[in-house]
Amino acid sequence: MTATTKYKYHAIIVAAGTGERCSTHSNTPKQYTNLLGKPVLNHSIETFQNCTSTDSITVVINKDHKDLYRQALKKLQGTNKLQQPVIGGKTRKDSVLNALQSLNHGHDSDIILIHDAARPALTKNALNNIIQSFETTHIKAATLAHKNVNTLVRSEGSTCGTTIDRENVWSIQTPQAFCHKTIMSAHKQFAHDDSFTDDAALITACGEQVHLIENTHENIKLTQQADFITLEKTMKSTEEYVTITGQGFDVHAFDNDAEADSIRIGGIDIPHFKPLKAHSDGDVVLHTICDAIYGALSNGDIGHHFPPNDDKNKNRNSIDFIKHALSLVNQEDAEILHLDTTIIGEKPKIGPHRDQMRQKIAELLEVPISRIAVKATTTEKLGFTGRQEGLACQAVINIHRKKKHLC
Repeated sequence: MTATTKYKYHAIIVAAGTGERCSTHSNTPKQYTNLLGKPVLNHSIETFQNCTSTDSITVVINKDHKDLYRQALKKLQGTNKLQQPVIGGKTRKDSVLNALQSLNHGHDSDIILIHDAARPALTKNALNNIIQSFETTHIKAATLAHKNVNTLVRSEGSTCGTTIDRENVWSIQTPQAFCHKTIMSAHKQFAHDDSFTDDAALITACGEQVHLIENTHENIKLTQQADFITLEKTMKSTEEYVTITGQGFDVHAFDNDAEADSIRIGGIDIPHFKPLKAHSDGDVVLHTICDAIYGALSNGDIGHHFPPNDDKNKNRNSIDFIKHALSLVNQEDAEILHLDTTIIGEKPKIGPHRDQMRQKIAELLEVPISRIAVKATTTEKLGFTGRQEGLACQAVINIHRKKKHLC
């Protein structure tokens, strides 16, 4: 566990249905249908993965969906916390029991979070709220739910009948959470009763109280094709973004014992009579940009990813380093907003090459040139750069990315 909690939390995501009520104009079950660039199932998996309180995740799948599940896993950022998938049963209740029985390491006091894969809009706040209800009280069962605000009537054929008092009417959602001992006992007590539509109803039938944890109505269940459109709009509008900043700095000395026609700076060759000392091609600008990106992502530095004592990196083109750093940005579902770079040295003169350098860096980072700033300065002949012994560079980068769903 990475968070300090009273209990261990094990998530079960029920994804064994065939989705017959939700036509997606294809043969793909709804839990594997694309929603905002990824399978519906992946949204729920990632929410539980990024919750520091969750210890394990078990997905219940249909026996005919093994290939679909494997394909979905390929689109995940990682498979941390994921257990081997469990094959579902004839009913939802059977599927949950199969998953519970697979948790052979489960302790009586562990908390089981049972969630429908068809609810991909589960947020970090909602998940945190249900977890905190166990952390701060002594309850044995809880469910997310939202209060009904619509007028409800009981129909008489195709016409309105008696109005139902909506004062204490709630719509039940998932995840639903239970002490391991409580949910196992309920399944044992009602082993031959398949009439329950969810786990909260099963626990209530045992005489246990299931506490309502109020949530927003956006955590809807995909049931009809129109729900995809609704969820796409909702999830786009509620995505949380943050701007992160990284800073990079690098230095390379000139090799006074060698001669050159040009040196590589910012991905382009600039005329100069002394080469730069380096294990790779010595591009001080690209090295600095890499470190700024790695810093923004809290992911080490260039020496960590490309050790200078590794012969594979000898004389290596620094464009390879930039491509690697950019791949990490893309993996984070992030976007580079702006890069400000300052080259420090007396010579060579940067001004005549500034725009060409900006264009090259923009191409490498796959952003418009308007987001790239390249400046040059001297140290008024002070220090090693002032004595023309080498070049230094510093950079600051701003990156826009989705907030991690940390609980």
